[in-house]
Amino acid sequence: WDGVLIDSDALHAKADVMALKSVIEYPLTFSEHAKKFEGCSILQINDYVENELGTKLPEDFWDSIHWDFKKQVFEKEVQAIPNTKEALKKLPHKKCVASNSRAAPQNLKYAGLADFFKECFFTVSMVENPKPAPDLFLLAAQKMNVQPERCLVIEDSVHGIHAAHAAGMAAFGFTGATHAQRNGYAKELEEAGAELVFDDMLHLPQLIGERRAA
Repeated sequence: WDGVLIDSDALHAKADVMALKSVIEYPLTFSEHAKKFEGCSILQINDYVENELGTKLPEDFWDSIHWDFKKQVFEKEVQAIPNTKEALKKLPHKKCVASNSRAAPQNLKYAGLADFFKECFFTVSMVENPKPAPDLFLLAAQKMNVQPERCLVIEDSVHGIHAAHAAGMAAFGFTGATHAQRNGYAKELEEAGAELVFDDMLHLPQLIGERRAA
């Protein structure tokens, strides 16, 4: 959901930076966070930081310290991507969320989007390997009772596009979130294998309709 349904990558980065600085004074800026950790799971970030510093983070770092920072940030600042509610209202298809984040669907509730998914939320904590491995998308397809080749993934990250392809699913790239506005981002998604790239959720129902009709 991050970067597709809610404009959240900057918020995750803010929580990560604040939490890391609070315990180990890790020298990480928001721009560096985007370069190093875009599309990464918490486990991947954890391994990177520990390997770089040569020390372990506190055992309760992610589940307690980091979570407290993230909750504060999201409660106050999270917003839905523009036009997302309007697009979801026009999509009658089965819908679910499959994210490398371990955050509870509470973040979508803060943004007023949770009801569109009828509790169909799948997170990295449910599988062995995070994106770009296909595990999460394959689990979502299984639970939704839909064959992978009939699934369409909407992704804002190269990791996510790779995961969709590994799962045998088509993928659209999305660049409507704040973090995706930099030059060359759409091309990166295309090169990763996105079938097409779009930047306004209002266009999604039409794009899906055109794809089904083709």
